[in-house]
Amino acid sequence: MNRREAIARVALLLGGTVVGGEAFAAGFQLNSNNQASTLFSAEDIKLLHEIGGIILPGLNGKPGAKDADIGAFMAMMVSDCYNPEQQKVFTTGLQKIKTDFKATYGKDFPQGNAPDQLEFLKKLDAGQRATPVPVKTGRRDYLNTDGPPVHYFLMMRQLTILGFCTSEIGATKALRYVEAPGRYDGNVPYKKGEGAWAI
Repeated sequence: MNRREAIARVALLLGGTVVGGEAFAAGFQLNSNNQASTLFSAEDIKLLHEIGGIILPGLNGKPGAKDADIGAFMAMMVSDCYNPEQQKVFTTGLQKIKTDFKATYGKDFPQGNAPDQLEFLKKLDAGQRATPVPVKTGRRDYLNTDGPPVHYFLMMRQLTILGFCTSEIGATKALRYVEAPGRYDGNVPYKKGEGAWAI
């Protein structure tokens, strides 16, 4: 199974709740040409990489989002699978992170110290949790890419988790993975400290 198939399956499993997941679930690309080079600079991708690494850090010798090249994944997903309104929310939010962090701490986000970066992202997370998320009731609603976009930091969190869990390193090093699991067994023993199962 390649990464694209894995993302499609995760999007279906989650009911299409990941922004842009509806495009993968339906098996199409919203934007036929790759716009990553026009939407995101190398500096933007580096910033997304740092943000993803804080959202999902490596712990106890297990890999984190940075190990899955999360910045490039986010740029690809936003470029290929987000509609123009969602892209605008995401890219505007990314610029806001740059300016707000620099105004608050006097340096660019990637050069900031870890406690300041974490505190800043925690405040963003609290703000996005206070923002209402549009409710979608059925599969057709999820396949419809129209409607109000969600908060940009929620998009970043979703893409970080999706990108990491569907990457080779995430599925095989952080999660437990069996390429051909065979029969369904709903009662597999669990030992404390084992990772969750990858799809």
